[in-house]
This record gives sequence, C-alpha cells and structure tokens, in this order.
Amino acid sequence: MWNDFVFAAVDTFVPKVNCKHTNRPPWISKDLAKDIDNKKTLWRRIKNSKSPQRVEKFRKLRQQIKNRLRYERRKYVKEISNEIHETSERFWSFFSFKCKKKPIPNKVTYNLVVSHSLMIVDG
Repeated sequence: MWNDFVFAAVDTFVPKVNCKHTNRPPWISKDLAKDIDNKKTLWRRIKNSKSPQRVEKFRKLRQQIKNRLRYERRKYVKEISNEIHETSERFWSFFSFKCKKKPIPNKVTYNLVVSHSLMIVDG
C-alpha cells in the first residue's frame, strides 16, 4: 500500500530522462561508431575462419575507418579553434578529454620539499 503510493508519486513527479553515457571522443559520430563496431564484428569472424575475402574486406574497412577518424578529428579541432574566441567550453572539454589528469596535482615536489594539496600557503 505504502509502496504503491510512493511509486505513483515517483511516476507523477519525477521527470523521466534517458541519460546518455558515451565514452567516445566527441568527434566520433554515431555512424562512425557503428562502423567501428562492424569492424570489430568482422575481426571476430576472421579469427574463426580466415577466408581471404573477409581479410581483404576487413583491411579495406579498417583503412576507411582510419581515414574517416583522422578527417573527423581534424575537422573537430578546426571547429574548436575557430570557435575558441566565442566560447571556450568545447576547447576545455577537448583538452580535459585529451589530458585525463586533474588540473591540480595532489602532491608537488620541488628541491626535495613535498607540498600536499591540503596544505595552506601563507602569503
């Protein structure tokens, strides 16, 4: 009884949103990601039966995907560089994607002196 009330309230008042979690670079479109998945599937088939036709098809597909990736990445970087003066958000998103590091290190060593991020510097 109480569960029905809670679930009814959740259905009524909580917005239903599908969260999109992608772990791919922003320059890879859905179509390109689909082609990459097709390439992986073809590779699995080649491992089971190494027919020359499949191997040749895989080589061509791999080269096409490499060329498209290179082209899309360059196009994305050009777009970012053209828009950096209007909005720097895409640039910093790209930068953090490439860097994969925290902006402030937890520990810094200089001349054998170690400083932690929790230390407060007196000025």
